[in-house]
Amino acid sequence: MARTESILNDEEISLVAALDALAVSGASQAIRKSGATTLANVAIASVGTAVYEETPSGSITGTDGTDGNATFTLANIPTSGTLGLYKSGQRMRAGVANDYTLSGLTITFNSGAIPVVGDWITADYTYN
Repeated sequence: MARTESILNDEEISLVAALDALAVSGASQAIRKSGATTLANVAIASVGTAVYEETPSGSITGTDGTDGNATFTLANIPTSGTLGLYKSGQRMRAGVANDYTLSGLTITFNSGAIPVVGDWITADYTYN
């Protein structure tokens, strides 16, 4: 759909771009400027609930990255592909050949990445 962006301010243009990115197939967007911006016929995909800096439950008991507790539990099951897991501020990589695996609520750190005493773990993710 063509837009006359010259009648929109920068914030409105950003909103249109965000809605375009979130709209599902077949949805249409219309922006009209007449004292107020109006959105019509917009269908937005569900993006779930966002969680930031959650500390998963579990004790940090390791001493060298290969020993101690490797299993931690999240409060909610993350939507596939949305988990950002951090150990002492460093982003961890998912996968059996990387830093950790995820199964439902359970995070299991792989040997070499197991948290050691003094580390902290945080997780960012969305869930439905």
